[in-house]
Amino acid sequence: MSEPNFRWLASVIAAHRDQTVKASRRICYVMLILQEMGLKTDYLFPMFFGGPHGDAVYSDLQMLSGYGFTEEIAPFTHKTLSESWAIDIEKNFLNAIKVMEESNIIILQLAATYIAFDSWGDRNKQMGLLTDSKGSKCSEENLLAMFTLLKDLNWAGDSDREDRK
Repeated sequence: MSEPNFRWLASVIAAHRDQTVKASRRICYVMLILQEMGLKTDYLFPMFFGGPHGDAVYSDLQMLSGYGFTEEIAPFTHKTLSESWAIDIEKNFLNAIKVMEESNIIILQLAATYIAFDSWGDRNKQMGLLTDSKGSKCSEENLLAMFTLLKDLNWAGDSDREDRK
């Protein structure tokens, strides 16, 4: 990894509409998905209460705000203040950010959790873990929207990716 995580984080925030991300949880889900798609970060997302949790992302958000690179303009809403030091983000990641930006937070949470469980084994077990951990959020409508989001992101999954074998 050539650039520190916090620069990628600020750059991902800057790539959002109005350089703003509403909800700290949203940026954690976005960072997890982008990292799994190949963004050169190395955040850890341990499972916490049935879903991926990004303590290091939250810590980096606080650090960025403390140094004046971002600002919390409302509770849990972060805005990039300067793009001058932002890292160029590859087009496929910019497209993914735009797709995720339009997604409902629950659908994004389901997708991030599904991806987090992806490395655990077969797809049936993965779906069981997802529905067990997310309960009523896993309505048929939400699961369909989650799979649509994953398709729109061109998510292949660990079992389908050559670099993960």
